[in-house]
Amino acid sequence: MKRNNTGFIRHCLILSLIAISILGMVGCSKSAPIVTSANGATMDYFMVTPDQPPDLPVGSTQQFTAIATFSDKSTENISSQVTWKSSNTKAATISSAGLATGMTSGTTNITATISDITSLSRTLSVIPASATTSSTTQTTTPLTTPNAITTTTAH
Repeated sequence: MKRNNTGFIRHCLILSLIAISILGMVGCSKSAPIVTSANGATMDYFMVTPDQPPDLPVGSTQQFTAIATFSDKSTENISSQVTWKSSNTKAATISSAGLATGMTSGTTNITATISDITSLSRTLSVIPASATTSSTTQTTTPLTTPNAITTTTAH
C-alpha cells in the first residue's frame, strides 16, 4: 500500500520556513543598530509597498514607499532614509527616492535597506511598452521639427 505524504511534507516545509524567518528576524533585531522615530520610539520593523506591484511597461515608472512601524505603534514614511536597490538594473533602475523606471523587459527584486536592515523584496516585472497601432487603425503623428515632412496616403 502506497501512502501519499505530500500534504504532510508541504506542512513541514511551511513550518520550517516560518521558523527560519522568525529566527532571522530575531537575529537581525538584536544585532542591528536602533532606528528611532521623530518622537523617540524604536523601529519594530519596516516594509516596502506596494506588496505586489503591477507590471511596469518599459519607459514607465513605479513609486515604492518604505513605511516603518515603531514601538509606540506609530508609522512613518522613511522612503528618503533608506537605500533603494534593484537586483537587475537592466530590467529596472530605482532612484534614491524609490522611483523605479522600466528599462527592458524582465524582472527585478526591489529592496530597501536602513541601518543594516533590509526589507523583504518586491518583485517587479517589466513588460514591453504597448504598441500604438492596431491591426485595423493606424495613427500617425506628424513630426514637429521645423524641417518636418508630412505625407498623406490616398485611401
